[in-house]
Amino acid sequence: MIVRQGGQMKAIGHSGDGASPAPVNPTPLTVIKNARKCFLEEGVPLLESLLKRDSTATTPFILVVENTRAGALAIVGAAILQQICVLVPSSKEEAMVPYVAEHTGISLVVNPQTHHVSKHVLASPPPTPAWLQHDQVQNGGGVCMLTSGSTGRPKVVFCTWSSMFLQGQATEKALFPHGPCRFVCASSIAHAYAINALFAIYMSPYGDLCELLLGIDIHAIQSPMSQPSSLSPPSSASIHSTTILYGTPGIYTKILQSATSNLSLAHVVSFSAGTTLPAHLKQNLRDSFGLTVLQNYGSTETGGIATELPSVESPSELKSSLQPVGHPWPDTEVRIVRPTSKGRVTSVDEDGEIHVRTPWQCAGYVEHGALTPISRTGFYHTGDGGAVDLTSGIILVGQRLREPIHFRHQGLDVFIPPQQVERTFRTNPHVTDVLLPLLVRSRMSAGFVKPVALVVAPSSTHDELVRWCAAHLPSVVQDLDIRLVEFLPCSPAGKLMYSLSVD
Repeated sequence: MIVRQGGQMKAIGHSGDGASPAPVNPTPLTVIKNARKCFLEEGVPLLESLLKRDSTATTPFILVVENTRAGALAIVGAAILQQICVLVPSSKEEAMVPYVAEHTGISLVVNPQTHHVSKHVLASPPPTPAWLQHDQVQNGGGVCMLTSGSTGRPKVVFCTWSSMFLQGQATEKALFPHGPCRFVCASSIAHAYAINALFAIYMSPYGDLCELLLGIDIHAIQSPMSQPSSLSPPSSASIHSTTILYGTPGIYTKILQSATSNLSLAHVVSFSAGTTLPAHLKQNLRDSFGLTVLQNYGSTETGGIATELPSVESPSELKSSLQPVGHPWPDTEVRIVRPTSKGRVTSVDEDGEIHVRTPWQCAGYVEHGALTPISRTGFYHTGDGGAVDLTSGIILVGQRLREPIHFRHQGLDVFIPPQQVERTFRTNPHVTDVLLPLLVRSRMSAGFVKPVALVVAPSSTHDELVRWCAAHLPSVVQDLDIRLVEFLPCSPAGKLMYSLSVD
């Protein structure tokens, strides 16, 4: 479980005991040798055999996947067959299958790990899936993926298979153009970041010599990574091979907390995505393992936007408060636009919100049976404040641009940027972490809901915080539902969960 506690990202036990590191339960690491050859020979037969298990089974379908051989093969098999599917991580199957079915109208559920095929029955009739008749959907099929839901409910994002192959081709040209690679996916292949490894291998001329390693157990991942890769046969000994690791801040936090001995991982080309890697975590990885982690910046909607590369050195003189995330991918367009909403404020050094258009971005969101474009202009609004360094062209990322918080004061509706209230809270010496989340309400709820403040203050009490707020906060923002918590929850990748569901 990844959380924010004491001003830093941490991995803790599922019991919520902040003093205990997350337990490491060794699980076999899936290794797929001769990966592209395996994709081609096994992917299609596996998927076709699964779909035949239900005599009424027709595509499209929900594909429940884990970081397993069967999961990877089923994804690539669906791409080769130009099927239409929605990826759901198996850990979220119970919660997300009904949600996906409600928005997409898809009821067939296929689990390649268990070889189980079933139909999900909705409590109410599903929407008419008009999105399935859209030209971009009909012409070659595609895949839907879920966003993290860090700023609200997850969105269902549809990408064509052609866009997935296009990004895979760009990735293999950038990361391993001269030989095969050993690709370690430590994060879920159900999401836009790690799934790209499958298509990079598929599009590589060296794909038949590549290895794909799937798994999140730290010790299992460390073991193969600690030795130089030896993928090529003796006749191809001169071909260069590269070990590439796709992780997230959450994964790297677990690596640091779970490792029992120092390992030299200097040969590994490692990337981080999901959220920017904290500077202290980056330095600790370098000091402990010789591991230099490069930042990868993107989203489910756009795929890769920018990345640092081992062959490109970042300038040392950049705006210090922002995180450099590398140069844009080829043919990616970037704009920095001042927020039009008065309640969404940028911080120091941020020139505006980052808007992007990539060659492989999604076709849109699937919402209640319809396919909705991501914007009117084709540029995706990332929700991140940032800037572009004019000298180097490097993208600099700051903080999330968040919706204002709704307060009621003396009969007035007042909307305040949450960062401003949080900044005042942090002047309290007992407060280590604070968040005023966006309140996501159920459809049945109505009326005003008092703003919530999640506060981590181990040496303080609720009554003390209430008194402190009365003394230090302006009266207009004092009517808060203050909740003293042990930590602030994050996504598995380490992204702070900015929303909170309320009845």
